[in-house]
Amino acid sequence: MEAEAVQIVFFPDGENPFDEQLIVGSIKTVIGHLEGTAGIAGLLKASLAIKHGIIPPNMHFNQLNPNVAPFYDHLCVPTKPTPWAVLPEGVPRRASVNSFGIGGTNAHVILESWNPVGQQQGYSKIHCGPFNLLANSNQALISTAAALSNTLKTQDNLSLADLAYTMTRRTQFQFNASFSATSRDQLIEKLDEAVQKSSFGRRR
Repeated sequence: MEAEAVQIVFFPDGENPFDEQLIVGSIKTVIGHLEGTAGIAGLLKASLAIKHGIIPPNMHFNQLNPNVAPFYDHLCVPTKPTPWAVLPEGVPRRASVNSFGIGGTNAHVILESWNPVGQQQGYSKIHCGPFNLLANSNQALISTAAALSNTLKTQDNLSLADLAYTMTRRTQFQFNASFSATSRDQLIEKLDEAVQKSSFGRRR
């Protein structure tokens, strides 16, 4: 079913617009089935493959299942470590992880690589967060968001990476909110929008 779904999505009408095979594999052939943690194992495998640029092989793959064969023309199950294809500048490595539980719990995750692209707006690197705000009440949370926004507006040399690192190591309080941003201006905009709403936090 997975092979058929991949063909329908990536290779409609049997055509291959990428002119190359799509590599597929399974972590079970390497470490067995981990029951409830099988999805996490697949996630780790894909993450390491993206990080190192090497796709690990499947073990014990000698003969293709005949039920998969009709959908295998543009797929490849690697049997040896395979270098990641060279990608155009700025294009990230991407991998998908399927986890289909026998009880009916299905999950699909798409991963992609991310590399800092150098300085932007005075920061040493782009940072996505999370930027976590914590407070004992919703009103205090709003005040914290407003104060952070004002600080960012007046201190243009503040490191987003250092800020996010510090904000993940604060004392836990009842009310919290998280923001993601890749620039100071984007974070300011999100904080200001949250303050205008007057109620945006989650209570633990």
